[in-house]
Parts: sequence; structure tokens; C-alpha cells
Amino acid sequence: MYKYLDLLMNTSIDNSAFESFCDFLDDQHPWLGEELRVELLVEKHQLEVDEYLRKEAAQLVHRFYGSNKKLSEKEKKRLEDLIAVRAQVAKEVWRRNMESSKKSLDSQAIAKKERENKLEGLIDNVENFVETQKKKISKFSLDAFR
Repeated sequence: MYKYLDLLMNTSIDNSAFESFCDFLDDQHPWLGEELRVELLVEKHQLEVDEYLRKEAAQLVHRFYGSNKKLSEKEKKRLEDLIAVRAQVAKEVWRRNMESSKKSLDSQAIAKKERENKLEGLIDNVENFVETQKKKISKFSLDAFR
């Protein structure tokens, strides 16, 4: 699976193959497709980690491994970077999913408003029809009882 994903991400012949794969995943698991897209940004060094996430990761590593001599400072730094990147990826995926949800809600609100407007028009048409047919209906009713 990893080789297939690497091939999809790095192929220069058809850049849409990776995107098509992500779109396929979006149908069943939208978060997975977005996470792969964000991971690609990380691999291409196009996603910057927020400074507060770096500080938080450093504090976390220091809290748990600060005095631990089994890990070298280089390993601790790599662990900090890994935690910070993973947090940034999670944040970016969450942000993108929230934007997608907002767009979906906005389009549903617009569709609802359109349905309400159409319904109001139909109600007006029915009321106008009943008003114009009122005399005929009354006359028909009177004739039927004679």
C-alpha cells in the first residue's frame, strides 16, 4: 500500500491519479482523503507548523522525556518535530473538514430558502385559484342542492 501511495504522489505523468484516489476515498471516509492530501503537503514541505504547536510539542517532550538519558537530544528533537507536524496535520484536516461542512450547510440553507420561496408561490397560486373559483364553487353548490 505504501509503495502504491508513493507512486501516486510522485508520478509526474498523471498528477490527477493521487487526487482521483483521494476523491474515491472522500465518498466513504472524507477525513482520510483530506488527511492524505495534507500529508502530501507535508512531504512536499508546503505545510508550515504553527509556532505554538512547536512550543507545545517541546513542552510535552520535555515533560515526559526531559530528564530521560535513554533518549539523545537529537531523538528528543525529532520527537518534538513529529508531534508538532502530526498536530498541524490534524489541525489542517479539521479546518478543511469544517470548511467543507460549512459549504454544505450553506448550500443546504440556500436550497431550503429556494424551496420555501417556491412553496410560497404555490400557496399564492392556490389562494388565487380558490378566490377566482369561489363564485363558481358557491353557484355549483347551490345548484347541486336544488
